[in-house]
Amino acid sequence: MYQLVIALVAAAVALTPASRADAQSSGLRIVATTPILADVAKVIAGDRANVETLFPADADPHAFEPGPRDAARLARADLVVVNGLGLEIFLEKFLEAGKVDPGRLVVASEGRVPRTASDDPEGHGEACEHDHEHGHEHPHEHGPVDPHVWLDPEWVAHWARRLAESFAARDPAAAAGYTSRCEQFVEALAELDKEIRSLFEPIPAEKRVLVTDHNTFGYFAERYGVRVIGHILPNISTISEISARDLAALQNAMREAGARVIVAEETENPALAQRVAEDVGAHLVLVRTHTLGPPGSGTDSYIGLMRTLAERLAKAWQADRP
Repeated sequence: MYQLVIALVAAAVALTPASRADAQSSGLRIVATTPILADVAKVIAGDRANVETLFPADADPHAFEPGPRDAARLARADLVVVNGLGLEIFLEKFLEAGKVDPGRLVVASEGRVPRTASDDPEGHGEACEHDHEHGHEHPHEHGPVDPHVWLDPEWVAHWARRLAESFAARDPAAAAGYTSRCEQFVEALAELDKEIRSLFEPIPAEKRVLVTDHNTFGYFAERYGVRVIGHILPNISTISEISARDLAALQNAMREAGARVIVAEETENPALAQRVAEDVGAHLVLVRTHTLGPPGSGTDSYIGLMRTLAERLAKAWQADRP
């Protein structure tokens, strides 16, 4: 069933050269900020739109600074799709400067209550324990909420519905197509969720413990019963540094909790994470969480990205089992 759903979604977004040309000449012009958002937008839009990605493939969304050409692309777009929740910190100045019409802005995460950056969801995705134990409260670059919603497939299903509604409102003649592709994609996401749960089911709950390079995994942890005991960077942005005192506290917390897996972003320098892993005898798992991989990598779609993440985590946890 899962492969059938994926085939249907792939068919929905596969464009012939003629249909691509038609989309570019007469369809919606959509700019999505991140590659992951763009992937979802392409699925929902099908051949009715030309979807562009604003952020370069390996750009850090926490540090991205758009240039004049990016501003021009935003100004020309019929719709601008953003994650929201403070991820696109550059956007405020574009709105203030009138380079993006608020009426053309689609905030994919709007309509659901996000977790806060310090949520501690009943023993699952705990906020940096060593910070709280030592009385360290770090400021959050994004404000009080956690924007990394895409690591929960249910949130991405919410994105899909938001996009389908917004695209249909802008292009009502194609509303049925947007709705149909959305329903197929939501079904595929439900199958993905089941697949991840089945991968983690054989792993005892006490073994599903992580340290991450920064506070990205809150939604993932809540959904899949994962315990995150700390972060190498002290807040939910990659634009931060950890003190020697906090690093030592994190290593002690790992030893006490038996945490033997560290997750770090594949596209960033893992030197510090590697050092921590060597010091405490942990496995270092390199994954993509903010962006998609190149064509053929297996992480070149949202579903492929999440499957790869889950498979690598399950392998690392199982390798550490006695």
